[in-house]
Amino acid sequence: KEDIVLPLHVRTRRSGDKMIVKGMNKEKKVKDIFINSKIPIKDRDLWPIVVDSKDKIVWIPGLKKSQFDVKKNKKCDILLKYY
Repeated sequence: KEDIVLPLHVRTRRSGDKMIVKGMNKEKKVKDIFINSKIPIKDRDLWPIVVDSKDKIVWIPGLKKSQFDVKKNKKCDILLKYY
């Protein structure tokens, strides 16, 4: 939580977006995440992306968690839920 600058925002993808996926040490293009997840082209520009105030990608709901994801038994002041 120290690396995330509040408040969080939801936006759609932008050209050149990258994020560090949970469990990886390097950035991955959001474009490649959509392609690997077989998201149709028409849906990619509408898919929500959660970012912090510095526009750092925190989460792509339903697809990928970023390096900022916490373990279940770890205390966290921010809880993101979607339905």
